[in-house]
Amino acid sequence: MSGYETTDGRLDLTKFELALQELEDGTLDPVERDDLMALIARSPAAQRTYLCHFEISSMLQAEAATHAEQGD
Repeated sequence: MSGYETTDGRLDLTKFELALQELEDGTLDPVERDDLMALIARSPAAQRTYLCHFEISSMLQAEAATHAEQGD
């Protein structure tokens, strides 16, 4: 079990998504990053959440760039 799982082994989505945001911001502690990546490697639920998080993040960044180019 990692720090991102509940006592019954399920993914703690709140903690996991906060860690993903810290990972994206470059502020996640290296030890936590290793734990996070190990969980992603072994958990299909973590993999789905990871991909969804970064997909949404990429779409929002692209939309923000479009608005910035248009002067909005």
